Amino acid sequence: GVLSSIKELCNILLAKLQYDSQKVELVVAPGYLHISLVRAMLPDTIEIAAQDVSAYENGDYTGEISARLLSEHKVKWVILGHSDRREKFGEKDEVIAQKMEQLMAQDLNAIICVGEKLDEKDEGKIDEVINKQLSAVKDKVLDWDRVAIAYEPLWSYNTGRSISPDQAQDSMEIIKRWVKTNVSAEVAANIRLIYGGPVNEKNCAAFLEMDDIDGFLIGGKSVDPKFRELFDNCVKVQKYI
Repeated sequence: GVLSSIKELCNILLAKLQYDSQKVELVVAPGYLHISLVRAMLPDTIEIAAQDVSAYENGDYTGEISARLLSEHKVKWVILGHSDRREKFGEKDEVIAQKMEQLMAQDLNAIICVGEKLDEKDEGKIDEVINKQLSAVKDKVLDWDRVAIAYEPLWSYNTGRSISPDQAQDSMEIIKRWVKTNVSAEVAANIRLIYGGPVNEKNCAAFLEMDDIDGFLIGGKSVDPKFRELFDNCVKVQKYI
């Protein structure tokens, strides 16, 4: 079952990873129901993220998980605007901004996801899409040290079209340029930019060798038998995961 698989993943893989936590930051994002279990099973050097958060404070919002509740369960990070939320649930920029406001109020950190669809890429709208997505949350960010930006090229999934490290770097430069122009040069120089597209144990080092790719937002590959090899190859480059 799912529970036994999570326990096995924590015991056999995650808890035994070898790396310098002063040089590599590892964050895992279990489902809501398993956050407390995973937190208890993993060392404190591995931080916990939630896959989403409510746009509302505590109150009469049946089924919602507030930022305050996540904070009480030792969650440090929240993923916002993931492509699954935008595409499958129709989540708009305005809602993502509300969620950013909520987690900032609880001193949580944000992994904000941005990226373009296939038609937007083919129409040359990458800059426009990314700038719009980042502009939507800008005024809600209280501390940019608590933000990482994940680039998700939606067109690289299930389309037969791959993305090269150089292409990913081009989009990271768009993001960094937006941050420099709209926030500050200092923030742009220090913000963590992570790649959320397809990656594997063979090409991960090539992506991390790009100037503005600091790490990865890894989905299904994180439960793949090859994840240990992928992680070890990343550690050699000593950037964020």
